Amino acid sequence: MPDGLYSVLVDDEGGVGPQETGSAAGLLNAVQQLGGTLGVAVVGGVYLAGDGTSRGAAQAALGTAGAVLAATAVAAVTMTARPPHSVHDREPV
Repeated sequence: MPDGLYSVLVDDEGGVGPQETGSAAGLLNAVQQLGGTLGVAVVGGVYLAGDGTSRGAAQAALGTAGAVLAATAVAAVTMTARPPHSVHDREPV
């Protein structure tokens, strides 16, 4: 990911102050690295535990990767969805 994109992702969140932007970008980077590492470990483990044929192992690993991707997409949409603003949330005029 390009270096400039970290600040865009962190700055647009709104819950991070200017003095915390560097820490938030570092946390984002660490979580991305951890996610990639765990993803490779899970898919590699499924591949190596396959049925003994290259094709069967590859199909199992690909199916697992697809399931993890779908679960990640659902989690991303759920975590980034913002509830609609109600009348009570607005500032008085």
